[in-house]
Order: sequence, then structure tokens, then C-alpha cells
Amino acid sequence: MKRLLIVADDLTGAADCAVGFSEHLRCEVLLSPLAHLPDAPVVALDLDSRQMPVEAAVRAHRQWLSNPAVAELPLYKKIDSTLRGHYAAEIAALNQRAMAVMAPAYPALGRTTRHGIQYLNGVPVDRSETWQNEGLQGTSDICAALQAQGLRCALLGREHLTPPSELKQRVLQALNDAVDVLVCDAEQDEDLNHLASATVDLCEQLYWVGSGGLAKALARLIEAQPVTPATAPRKPLLAVIGSMASPSHEQAQRLISISQAKSVQLDADWLLDPQRTEERLQCSLEWAGLMGSGHDLVVRMDQGHRPTQHSRDLSQALAACMQPALKQAGTLIATGGETARALLTQAGIHQLMLQGEPVPGLVQAEANYQGRALTVVTKAGAFGDPDALVAIWRYLTHGSAPQLEECPHV
Repeated sequence: MKRLLIVADDLTGAADCAVGFSEHLRCEVLLSPLAHLPDAPVVALDLDSRQMPVEAAVRAHRQWLSNPAVAELPLYKKIDSTLRGHYAAEIAALNQRAMAVMAPAYPALGRTTRHGIQYLNGVPVDRSETWQNEGLQGTSDICAALQAQGLRCALLGREHLTPPSELKQRVLQALNDAVDVLVCDAEQDEDLNHLASATVDLCEQLYWVGSGGLAKALARLIEAQPVTPATAPRKPLLAVIGSMASPSHEQAQRLISISQAKSVQLDADWLLDPQRTEERLQCSLEWAGLMGSGHDLVVRMDQGHRPTQHSRDLSQALAACMQPALKQAGTLIATGGETARALLTQAGIHQLMLQGEPVPGLVQAEANYQGRALTVVTKAGAFGDPDALVAIWRYLTHGSAPQLEECPHV
């Protein structure tokens, strides 16, 4: 396998999934399904379907699958490791493609699959803080969710992931049995490595469904090609913490405590109030002025009441407020896929060239922004070491990322 096409339901997921390949392969992320498909060995497309109504998400996947340019390429369907989004319906929309080998576990980040149940730090995801914060309903039983979409499932337990020859035979047997989705348990990285090794040569008969964990296992098996070294980060830095997840806000607080950056905390009602448009514009220009004077800026949302039914409107309003500051920025750090996408698309950016993962969970890329290069760092909101933002900040400002345990704790 020399090329791979990744399709994701949000931007940070697309970047997280593709970055595992970026050390040895040129990787690009597209923010529009209408964009020309580049000839990069690894291309990740964000269909932005996580917050869509389920019918629209299904339609987006079917329309994309009908594109002749993608028909012959090996496929990786990226899903959230905590099962957020319409993953079951989207897999059903791709069912005509081939059998799906599904392993959403990401053990390094506490996401595991046991007996077909998805766990987050040992808690079934449907009882996790992540689901509670977003008001999600559903089940952590993967096969139950897929069967509700009319898909024929088989479960591959962890005890069946070795030896390699027998694992491959089990996958081939599932193909012969006309299984739609082979759901695979995984609790350690080596489980994903075994699965990747057994299936990489079957890419014409199946496609993969998983998070960044399985993607990194596959990345080790693709033939390396020359890549362009990452460019030096640019100043000043703008960090926009749009995620409401607790890890993001703890990370932001630690960053503010050790950096010389100016910080702003915004209220959701203030951002959405149509009567405060002029006030928001004035604040936006003031923040841009700070950055124009060389100051770094950290912007975060108040963790108080945030209506989930208006999450997309809120991301768009936050992004609009940040556009003047972004024009002054040399580097953008964005947490939360919806926030990152809104910031970039409002700036007219629809393509990213990945440059690596200098800190675990934080992806560095470069974008063409109004004729100049902009360094972009994205991070999903719901995970990461408490000092992850401190570490990336030090990397961007001093040129080297310390080990996370070297960072000070508040």
C-alpha cells in the first residue's frame, strides 16, 4: 500500500489520524470535499459531519464515495475514539465499499475496546464526562449501534489477535461470511499493531474504521518517501480554546500561568447576543492591536452554561471575533475540531500540509493564508496531558518541546 485516503467527521480528527504518517510521507488535510484531490501519499478529508443531522451526514458520505477519484484508493474511515458523531450511520453509508475492519481503541489515550464495549479510562463512554458535557445519548455497545443500522457484525476478541497467521485467517473468514463490519477489541498498542499487520495487504478487499490509534499502527507499514522538513514556527501566537472539555481548560489555565501571553475569557451569551455586535467588533480590534504590537494571546470560553444545541453557531461566532487577531498571528493554536474548522474556513483556508506532532496530541501544519505561510496547531479538546499546551507553547517559542514531566505544575 503506497497511498491512503482518510475520511473524518471533524478537523482535529482528520489531522490526528493523518499525522502518524507524516514522519515518512507527505500528508495533506482538506477541509472541503469539493477540493481537488492532491497527489500526496496520504490525504485526509474532513467532511465536517459530526454536528450535522444524521441524514445530512449519510448524504455527505454517499456523495463523497461516488467520486471516481476516490474509488480505487485504500480507505480509512476515521471515527472518534469516544464514539461521538454518527459513526454507525456513516459506516452504513460506506457499506457498498467493502467490509469494514473496525478498531476505535486508542490505548495510549485511555480509549479501549473490550467485548465490543468502548471505554474511556475504564468507564463505558456512554457514562463518561465527555458524553455528559455534550448531552449525548446512545450506547457504548458498538455492535448494537451497528446492528441498529442493519449491518451484519462479527466481534473479534482480543484473545484472537494472535498469532498473526491465525488472525489473518479470521479476517479472511469474515470476508467469506459476508460480514459488513468486523469489530475488534483492543486494550494495548500491540493489539492494534497485530491487526494492522494482518490486514494491510488486504486493502483492496476491506477498509479500516478507527481512531488515531489504528492509523498509527498502519503508518509503520507504509513505504516511506522523502518529506519536506517542518518550517520554523512564526510569531506572535494566537491560542483559541474553543472546547468545553475539562482537559482543555486545565491545559489553558496552566499555559496562562507560565506564559507572558495576554488572556481573554469569553462568555457564550456575549458571543451570540445580536445586541452586542458593535461591542464584539471593538474588542476584536483591540485584541488584534495587542497582537500587532507583538503580544501573544490566549482566548478561552467560560466553562459555565454553554447550550450544546448552538455549538456550531457559537464556534462560528468565536471564529468571527478572532479574525482580526488572526490576521496579525504567525501561529494559530486551536483546540476543538469545530473551533479549528471555523477559524480556518472563515479565513479562507481549506488545505493544510501536515508537519508533525511535536507534542503528543498536538498536530503542527502549515497553511497558505492570504499569500503568506501560517503555522497551525490543532488539538482535540477532550484529551491530552495537563501540560500539553505548556509544552507546545515552549516548542513554538523556544524551538524545542520538553518532556511533559519537565513542565511545571500549578
